[in-house]
Amino acid sequence: MNSIMKFVLPVVLVFAVIGLLFNPIALLQQLLWIVVIVGLIFLVYRFVMSKRYGIPLFPKRTGPTRSQIRKAKKTSRHHNRPTKRNTNIQPINTKSKTESLIRKKRTDHNFKVIEGKKNKKKNRALF
Repeated sequence: MNSIMKFVLPVVLVFAVIGLLFNPIALLQQLLWIVVIVGLIFLVYRFVMSKRYGIPLFPKRTGPTRSQIRKAKKTSRHHNRPTKRNTNIQPINTKSKTESLIRKKRTDHNFKVIEGKKNKKKNRALF
């Protein structure tokens, strides 16, 4: 198969280049017809979908796009933003505050004990 393609592909490309050199207007006409036909198919599809599901034929974009939302999430510093504090008031117990923060971060494990079949007699031959 590969040996046949080594000869067929260059021959097809040579004929394509010859056709392009001698009649480039025909190529442009074919491309234009392809664009028109694909456009008509797209419009018919949109028209059918708008009638079936009640969506507008040409919907307007409102709000940010997905890529803009993704970029905003990546560049957002909301979770690191310091809150405004009154600089005149000093916390009395800073040590207990850090300890309570550490305790809040710790969570219980999510392990669950599954009780299975327990064999009280262990057969030494199976080990």
